Amino acid sequence: MSHSCAECGYRYPDDVIEQTVPGERQCPQCGSKRVSAEAPAGHAAVSVTASGPERIAVAARLWPRWAAIAIDRALAARVAREQAVAATDPTMESSSLNEEFDAALVAVAASAHTLDAFYGSVVPATRRAAWRANRTKRRTAIHEGLKLVFATGPRNAAWGDEFKWLFPLRDASVHHEEKPRETVPHPPLGTHTGPEYADYSTESADRAVRLMLDVLRWCVDNPRAKAPTTGPQAPTANEWARDNEPAVAVLENRWASSA
Repeated sequence: MSHSCAECGYRYPDDVIEQTVPGERQCPQCGSKRVSAEAPAGHAAVSVTASGPERIAVAARLWPRWAAIAIDRALAARVAREQAVAATDPTMESSSLNEEFDAALVAVAASAHTLDAFYGSVVPATRRAAWRANRTKRRTAIHEGLKLVFATGPRNAAWGDEFKWLFPLRDASVHHEEKPRETVPHPPLGTHTGPEYADYSTESADRAVRLMLDVLRWCVDNPRAKAPTTGPQAPTANEWARDNEPAVAVLENRWASSA
């Protein structure tokens, strides 16, 4: 666990933390007694800021959890698809298609939620506030925000197209309009279903997760060295990438383990 000044970001040496009690710690740079402690990156990573024995603030990091949910549900959608293809009667097929739909619906939404939370975890609050004040589309703010912190150049065009696919699909599920729509063939069974069952299928779940993992991997591999981020300690982009690469590797292994 690392400790730093909550005001200026000064990183305390481990021996100072071990040899002092919280009330005795004072930043040698700015004099603040507010100390932030950050656990190693992972699915339940948190940052804790102490302002004295009676005040402790905790900042949770949610993007790894949303990413894990997306991966697990996309894998569940694959299993349900296999069961639907192998079904020997219409009832079994219908039940499996419902399971695929439920899992894919969550996988698509959770992939978008991951990128949303990732944006809130790394892009400076002042820039986020400006885009919010200008009513900038969320997918645009996320895309532009990542450009500030990471060297996204080679991925900009592809991500722009994929964000235009993913976020409207996520929004359509959250702000769903319940109205009659013509049936469509469900891939690859050919069974006619409501279009939502084709929109939220194992194909879309896989596509959403692949995009999400591509964004995370590219960003931890290509930080803008001195670019500011956000959060209790506001590390530079390269510091953030170093600390969070292990969490991305865990997610990649989770996805690859069932390939």
